[in-house]
Amino acid sequence: MISSLLTSHSHLLRPRDAPILQKAISLLASLPQIPNQNQTQNQTQISKYTLQALRILEKEMTETVITLRASLLPLFSGLSDVDKCMVEMGVIARMRAASAARVDRIERWVDGVSTPRVGGDGNANANAGGPPPPHPMALAAFMMGLPVFPGALGPDDSDEEDADTTDPFGYFDSLDSSSAVDPELEDLREELRPRIKERFDGWVEVGSVMPGGAGVLLRVYIKILGLMPFFRAGDVVDEIISRLSEKPSKHYICVALDTVAAFCKLQKKVVLREKKRKAAAATNANANANASTSRSHAASSVNQGGAIPTPARSLAGIGGIDDVD
Repeated sequence: MISSLLTSHSHLLRPRDAPILQKAISLLASLPQIPNQNQTQNQTQISKYTLQALRILEKEMTETVITLRASLLPLFSGLSDVDKCMVEMGVIARMRAASAARVDRIERWVDGVSTPRVGGDGNANANAGGPPPPHPMALAAFMMGLPVFPGALGPDDSDEEDADTTDPFGYFDSLDSSSAVDPELEDLREELRPRIKERFDGWVEVGSVMPGGAGVLLRVYIKILGLMPFFRAGDVVDEIISRLSEKPSKHYICVALDTVAAFCKLQKKVVLREKKRKAAAATNANANANASTSRSHAASSVNQGGAIPTPARSLAGIGGIDDVD
C-alpha cells in the first residue's frame, strides 16, 4: 500500500510533509528483504521496496540541497558560476589553515560573490551612495493598497551595506522581528519559514540506518560539492554564515548551512577512512603476492636442479670400491 501510494501520489507531497514521508520511507525499507527479479544469486539481495526507498531518499535529499542553494543565490549571486567557485576553493584549500593570507582570500572571495546592492543612481555597486530605489513589486503592492511593512520600499535601508531585495514586502523581517507579537501571524510565520535544517537532518537520520543508505549519503555529498563547492572549506562556510547572521529573516539559512557543513565534514572523514582501508588492503595484497612469487621461484629452482646425487652413486661413477686391489 505504501509503495503504491508513493508511486502514484508522491507529487502531492509538500516540503512540510517531510517528517511523514521519512517515517513512510523507514517503514518501506524495513519490509522483508524479497530478492529483486533483476538480481542474480551472487548479488546482495535487496527488496524492491528498499530500492524504492533509496531512490526517494536520494531525490528528497537532493531537492533539499537545491532549495538551500536557491535560498543563497539571491544573496550571493556569484555562486551560480560553479566552475569559478571550484577553482577558487582549490586555491583556498591549498593555503595554510587560519593563516592571514587564507582569511584575507576568503573575505575577498565572499565579497566578490555577494550580490551587489543597487545604489540611488541605479548602478549596481555595493558601496553606492544614496537610498536604493523602491522595489517594483513592493511599490505596486503599496499603490494597490496591499499591506507593506516599513522599510519594504527601500529608503529606510539606505545605510545598510548588505541590503538586498530578496524580501520586497518585508514579510520575513517583520515576522522574525521581536516586535511581531500578533498571534494571528503565527500560522503565516510557520508557513513561510522554510525548514531546510529539519528536513536535511531527518533524511540523514533515515539514510544512516537504512540498508544501502550509506552509499546514498556519499552520492549526496558529492552532489553538494558539485553544486556548492565552498563546503570543501569549513572556514568559508563560517564566513558566509557570519554575513547572514545579522539578518533575522535569514536565520534558517544559517542553521541549514551549519547542518550541511557538519554533514560534509563527516562524509569527508568516511571517504578518507575508506581510502586508507583500500590502501592498506592493496599493500597487504602486494606483500602476499611478492611472498607467493618468492616461494614459487624457490620451488622452481629446486625442480630444475634435479635429484641431489648420493655419495654411493658418486663413487660408483668413478670406479668406486670395485677398483680397489
